[in-house]
Amino acid sequence: MKKKRAPAAATVLPGWNSPEWLDRCAWCHKLMGGTDERFTISLRLHPAAFREFDRGTVQPLYLDIAKKIVPVLVVEENSPVQREGKDALCHLCSGLCARALQLILKKTIGTGGA
Repeated sequence: MKKKRAPAAATVLPGWNSPEWLDRCAWCHKLMGGTDERFTISLRLHPAAFREFDRGTVQPLYLDIAKKIVPVLVVEENSPVQREGKDALCHLCSGLCARALQLILKKTIGTGGA
């Protein structure tokens, strides 16, 4: 009789309020080091989002088409990103992850970041 394999250990991701999300790739959730190259996609949010989300917090964004949740940093008011007309951003570990997220964003919400 064959023994059943133990299920693979699931990656335990931090809660949404954890600052660790600032160091994780939004697409693949890889933990990035302080000297690792980072890619950024910035987004505009619907004004209603600010009734639910505080600026300066990391919030989950569910992308139905990809069946994936990505962390989005809602930027502080008067930050350089906000002065450029964007409200949130995603950090990514590679051009490949950035392109994947950008493609899904275009399909899902009609934007591709900046």
